[in-house]
Amino acid sequence: MSKKWNIRILLVICSLFIARTFLPSALAYLNNPYDEYLMQQWGWLRIYADVAYANNYRGDNSTIVAVIDTGIDLDHPDLQANIYTNPGEIPGIPGVDDDGNGYIDDVHGWNFVGPNNNTEDNDGHGTHVSGIIAAIDNTIDICGVAPHIKILPIKVIETESGNLNLLTKAINYSVKMGAKIISMSIGTNTTFSDPQIDIAIKYAYLHNVTLVAAAGNDKSNKVSYPACNPYVIAVAATTSSDGHAFYSNTGPEINISAPGGDSSGGIISTYKNGGYISLAGTSMACPHVSSAIALMLQWNNSLTPAEIRARLIATAIDLGTPGRDDEFGAGLVNVAGILGLPMVHTYNPTLDWFLRNIWWIGLIGIAVILLIIFSALKKTPQGSSSSTPTYSSPGYF
Repeated sequence: MSKKWNIRILLVICSLFIARTFLPSALAYLNNPYDEYLMQQWGWLRIYADVAYANNYRGDNSTIVAVIDTGIDLDHPDLQANIYTNPGEIPGIPGVDDDGNGYIDDVHGWNFVGPNNNTEDNDGHGTHVSGIIAAIDNTIDICGVAPHIKILPIKVIETESGNLNLLTKAINYSVKMGAKIISMSIGTNTTFSDPQIDIAIKYAYLHNVTLVAAAGNDKSNKVSYPACNPYVIAVAATTSSDGHAFYSNTGPEINISAPGGDSSGGIISTYKNGGYISLAGTSMACPHVSSAIALMLQWNNSLTPAEIRARLIATAIDLGTPGRDDEFGAGLVNVAGILGLPMVHTYNPTLDWFLRNIWWIGLIGIAVILLIIFSALKKTPQGSSSSTPTYSSPGYF
């Protein structure tokens, strides 16, 4: 076989390899969000949120997730359209409880610290949590796990500490406003227990509301309250390498784990004043699970809290000691498994970078080709000479 044919066969094999490797990713890329910081969202990718997104599981806008926290930046461009607006409150008539629910002008949730209807976030924590759940897929910076659901802002703390007793009213309000999921990236140590909060938790559970809470960041073998309540799904934190985050509390109450990050890499999300920041903690792990549940309800909205918990556990990616353990619970939350989809990523950060920079890469490629052509034209062709030939004087041979 000639050398020319060997080169042709090699080129065909290389072409098939490139097509097999990159073409599926390139096609799937068309169904991925185009948010600028997506490559930095390792938690979003690790739980297979890309698989859900590519298969049109992005949450239903009728699903309300109550975020009980420090409030939310209501004007954040990556959250504003997904913040719940109370249809029972009539715009332009302030000071009137239009829907008769006991909360005057609760257009965007309620501030139980005030108490008033101002749910703006002065701390940033609640905004960060909300972005992990439902940042809009709008080409602006990040994308939430469930970017098409609605977030109900409920403020129970102003900054890092507050009065957890407000949680009773906050949970009851969430149920009253039709929330299907309550996400609580707050808590205290297990020496605290409140019968009234426990009653509110059970009330929500019996009204088909799934409650999720952070396990706590005390490096303790005791899970924080209210995560340790048996009606609440307790979430531990993992690192970008699927390790147990050193700060994450452990214990028999841990149900499941989710990306929370550590010093080697935090979770990037929305922040107060329209900003973005990377933070780490079980507070970041909790909303990954809350939003995964929102996608599960899009898949089957008739599931009960008990069935939701069972599916989370059954589809989790086992980490640590085989089987359930006190560090990871059942393992890492797995959105693809929850939705019955193959665990094959549709998003490739390397391909994403390539496609985002395709114009620059193309221009550089053209410049290199032109440079090669220019260099070739400058060279004198072999076997020819532009100079006049010279001859030596005649002589004997």
